[in-house]
Amino acid sequence: MMRLISVADYEEMSQAGASMLLGAMYGEGRVNLSITGGSTPRRMYELLVPQVAGKKQFSNVHFYNFDEIPYRAEDREGVTISGLRERLVDEFENGMADVPDYYITMGPRSIMAARELVMIASGEKKAKAVAKLLSGEVTEEWPATVLTLHPHFTLIADEAALSLAS
Repeated sequence: MMRLISVADYEEMSQAGASMLLGAMYGEGRVNLSITGGSTPRRMYELLVPQVAGKKQFSNVHFYNFDEIPYRAEDREGVTISGLRERLVDEFENGMADVPDYYITMGPRSIMAARELVMIASGEKKAKAVAKLLSGEVTEEWPATVLTLHPHFTLIADEAALSLAS
C-alpha cells in the first residue's frame, strides 16, 4: 500500500527524506540502503552528512548506488557515482579507500524485494510522473508505477510535484 507524505516545498521534502533515511540507519543488524544521485536528493544528503559522518554506530549501514548511468563516449565511472563521490567522498573516514570499486545492478525484482521503498519528488518537472504514480494504474510507459504494488512504498512529494495529481 502506498503511503503519501505531502510537504510544502523542496526543503521540507529533503528534511522528511533525511529523517526517514536516518531512522532506517539506526536499525539493528545490517542495513542496506540504495541511494540515488541527481539534483532531487542533493539537499537531503547535505542534511544527512553532518549527522552520520564519522559515527561508528553506522558501521552496519551499507550503501548501494541505485541508478548508475554510464558515460557512453568516455571510459570512466558513471554519472551517479561521480556526483555522489564529488559531494560525499570527503566525508568518508578513509576517503577514497572507503568508496567501493564494484557495482550491483538493481532491476525490478530486486527493487520490489526491498523491505521498504521511499521515493522523493520535488518540483513541477516531476508532476506528471507523480500524477501517474497516484493514478493507481501500473503501465509499461511509466515503469515507476510498479512501485505502487510494493507493500511498503512511501512517496514524499512537495506541492509542486503534486500539482497535477487528482
